[in-house]
Amino acid sequence: MKRFFNYLETLAKRTLFGADGTEYHRSGAAGFFLDAFEGLIGFFGLVILPAMAAATLYHWIFD
Repeated sequence: MKRFFNYLETLAKRTLFGADGTEYHRSGAAGFFLDAFEGLIGFFGLVILPAMAAATLYHWIFD
């Protein structure tokens, strides 16, 4: 089981971060816009969607 968790940890480091463990950044103007787009998608998924779901449930239950 420990090997499995170690594998998942190394896989996450390779995909989310560079080989040395630092955060990956794209270079240039296109990279800047791609990083900003990823940030907006993350904000939408973490903040906007749960708020919309809560509002919908509230509307279904109390209206």
